[in-house]
Amino acid sequence: MIMKNIAYAVLLLVFCAVIAFKGVNSGAIQGKISPTEGISEILVIAGTDTLRVPNQQGNFLVKNLRAATYVVMVKALPPYRDLILKEVAVIDSATTDIGSVKLLRD
Repeated sequence: MIMKNIAYAVLLLVFCAVIAFKGVNSGAIQGKISPTEGISEILVIAGTDTLRVPNQQGNFLVKNLRAATYVVMVKALPPYRDLILKEVAVIDSATTDIGSVKLLRD
């Protein structure tokens, strides 16, 4: 009886370890915004969660995103207009490239 309980306990520990250390797949979004002088900030939004993305001369890369649909918003400085890209789909283990996007002037 004791050996049987030990065997169950070992199996339970192994099962928990496999689940705890299983790699979580994540995706990413990348792109380039121009002109760079028109960018105030870049945001990636999912539901009520908002990530502020570092602007590296118009290039950006957001990693470790769960599979979902996102909104990419670029808040612009005058005389440029804000840009909103809806329905940006991210899937596990892949990078969604929105390509090069140009801010429009008012």
